[in-house]
Amino acid sequence: FAPSLEFINSSAHLDCSGQSEFSFDIKPNICVYTTTSECRGRTDVARSELLIEFKWHSSDDPFFDPHTPTCADTIGQITSYAAAQLGSQFRTHIYSILVIKDYARVIRWDRTGAIVTEPIYYNVDPTLAEFFRRY
Repeated sequence: FAPSLEFINSSAHLDCSGQSEFSFDIKPNICVYTTTSECRGRTDVARSELLIEFKWHSSDDPFFDPHTPTCADTIGQITSYAAAQLGSQFRTHIYSILVIKDYARVIRWDRTGAIVTEPIYYNVDPTLAEFFRRY
């Protein structure tokens, strides 16, 4: 469905790009690279195309009310990943995917904020697969 992209499980690997000076680790669950990318490790935000994060509870969704402490943690986590990627690449914007249980959200980040989709129930709606195919 995405012949030009390679999806790498990076959940157990720290970012090797050396681009961020955060006091915490950058470890997205999945790093997506082009098949021609020359990444230096499983997690290399300086060369990644997309970052994907998985959460297993709907209370982790920062874009759904009511807000919970875990959703605040999630928004901090995905924002730091976007900041690390935008800070290490010369791009006007990036995309990331937040998967929560049985739905996903596509997030378009730029240097001023983010635009988030409504939940995409990927088991019945092909929109997410179509996004990857067109990327």
